[in-house]
Amino acid sequence: MTPNTCEHCRWWHEWPQQPNPKRRFGECRHSRPVLASMTNGSGVVSKWPSTGHQDWCGDFMPRTGAAANFSP
Repeated sequence: MTPNTCEHCRWWHEWPQQPNPKRRFGECRHSRPVLASMTNGSGVVSKWPSTGHQDWCGDFMPRTGAAANFSP
């Protein structure tokens, strides 16, 4: 049985560059991005929540169909 963790969830998008190969990070794309309390040169920054590959939540949905192959 596959664990219900972020790395197996249809909403999780793994970052292409990882700071630590033992713990992979990505973004949860379940909901729209939220405004962050920081700004950059072009205005307010919006961002999806950052999570680790072994994190989990109550909104897990397995990767199946088109969502499993989605990559922005």
